Amino acid sequence: MAQLTEIIEGAAEPAGNRIAGRGWLGFCAAAFLLAGAPPAMAGDRWEEAGSGAVAILPVPLKATAITGGSFSCAEQRWSFRLRVEATSAAPRQVTDAVVAIDGVDLPAKASLSSGVATIAIPFETLELLKAGNRLSFAFNGEPATMFSLRGSRAVLDAVAPRCSEVDMSAYQSVALSETDQAIGTAAKLMAEEAALFRKATGKQPVLAAASVKVAPDAEMVFASLCGSSRYYGESGCTLSGFARQGASGDWREVYNSEGMALYLDPKTSADGWPDLVTLAQGGGAEPSHWMWNGLAYEIRESAIAKDAELRGAVQ
Repeated sequence: MAQLTEIIEGAAEPAGNRIAGRGWLGFCAAAFLLAGAPPAMAGDRWEEAGSGAVAILPVPLKATAITGGSFSCAEQRWSFRLRVEATSAAPRQVTDAVVAIDGVDLPAKASLSSGVATIAIPFETLELLKAGNRLSFAFNGEPATMFSLRGSRAVLDAVAPRCSEVDMSAYQSVALSETDQAIGTAAKLMAEEAALFRKATGKQPVLAAASVKVAPDAEMVFASLCGSSRYYGESGCTLSGFARQGASGDWREVYNSEGMALYLDPKTSADGWPDLVTLAQGGGAEPSHWMWNGLAYEIRESAIAKDAELRGAVQ
């Protein structure tokens, strides 16, 4: 906490004064809401804001410089904003933070600008917030404040559907359909997987497909089977991609994942094969980028790291 205070105020003080009465996290309550919406008063439990995907945190359980906060979502990215009465503007800084839910520490970064502390957290943390009892924050290893999680489940369930979708306008959507022209090919390619699904569940999966022309002599077919979240995970689907060279070439599986929203990146390719971009269905995750490695698709970050490792070994 001391280090954070010094970052914001530019001067050191006794530890007792660094928490109480400082203006290092000043923030106007109206910034928690959509433009034009009136601020909400915090009580002893989580509350919905007037509009948007915004939750108002309760009054802190411990008296500190932090007097309140909000939890909001934009483009499926969730973040906390914490506030106190502002006494001075602060330059933008980034400092280490820890978000703790019932003693489970989640390392994070706090972005500090003009007295505003913004702490982004992974989408998966929502379930912990819904089920937990206590939420606390620490900066640079020193405790800052604590909030109750009373009422968090009902509020988050109410505001989460209002969060805006991730902007994927830079990519080309691959829309799978049960009536796509590639459905016959997809049925053959997914026949073994469909048989395994029927044996395990006693149900017939729903098949959808889409074809993508990569080059005059290369094409891809994407196919999904949907039917059970217990069998295929949260999305209830599996997604595979198959590629072949030439009209008479053999199909090979070159991509597989749980059900995802699928896109092509028209600006990036390897050997003519476009990068794939996937987004978890139901929101929350950052897009994943897949690149062609000569034989199949793999996560781009893993491929880049592997390439750097090989280059280092050669040098």
